[in-house]
Amino acid sequence: MLAFLRPTPEYLAQHYPGGLAAPMPRASDRKLRLFACACVRSIWERLADPRSRNAVEVAERFGDGEATERDLEVARITADPLLVGKPTEGLRNAAYAAWCSAFRETNHALRARIHAFDATGASRRGMALELYLSQPQAALLRDIFGNPFHQPTPCGMTRKPFHNQFAHVDANGGFWLEAECPACRPILAFRDGLIPKLVIRAYTDRLPDGRLDPEVLCVIADTLEEAGCSEASILEHLRGTDRCPSPDTGVWWHRPTGPHFRGCHVIDLLLGKS
Repeated sequence: MLAFLRPTPEYLAQHYPGGLAAPMPRASDRKLRLFACACVRSIWERLADPRSRNAVEVAERFGDGEATERDLEVARITADPLLVGKPTEGLRNAAYAAWCSAFRETNHALRARIHAFDATGASRRGMALELYLSQPQAALLRDIFGNPFHQPTPCGMTRKPFHNQFAHVDANGGFWLEAECPACRPILAFRDGLIPKLVIRAYTDRLPDGRLDPEVLCVIADTLEEAGCSEASILEHLRGTDRCPSPDTGVWWHRPTGPHFRGCHVIDLLLGKS
């Protein structure tokens, strides 16, 4: 699904003259499901029936291993759009989006993003199927998957895929598995493990619509900086901005990020999730 994010050779030559530091990692089923759920969360106000909302919540828990396949099946069956039944096209598409998110197969769950797109009333005429993304969904894509060509770390090292996990590589070629990185360990141990506690709080104590609390994310960013985190992209993302190059001029500029949902790539990094 993320293949269309690959830039052109001309773009790579302009913005990455040294080539990519690492191959693009494959998106996990968890990430893809949480992206589908986040797309439905973006139209949360259109889900008036509690059965539809419950389907999305169970799908999120299933993605994180907190719900069983049986829980997911029950939630999907009870959220069947034929049972929920909404009179207008937009509300009907929203109900279908919630229902799709609770399918066990990830490729079926991803259809939730298309129904969520249709629920906004936007036109998809002339668009390829993989490009059915509204502007809010594009922001969610960046929030959950980050920049696939620059994998950040709290210590500022290069993050590379390594045997279904990640490793940190310094400028001299030093190589550590992510959980054993000596530069990250003191940052995460700062003030008796305050950062992991804040991250868990942000992940579990969400706002009513499922968003991560931006105030808690800002506190995490401040604490990371105080602990010695040198990765600007992590701090900026948590504070609500991302740096990106203009495709025309190559000048870097800041754009607002958010909202942040379960699966946010920075929160996942700090939690050790993929």
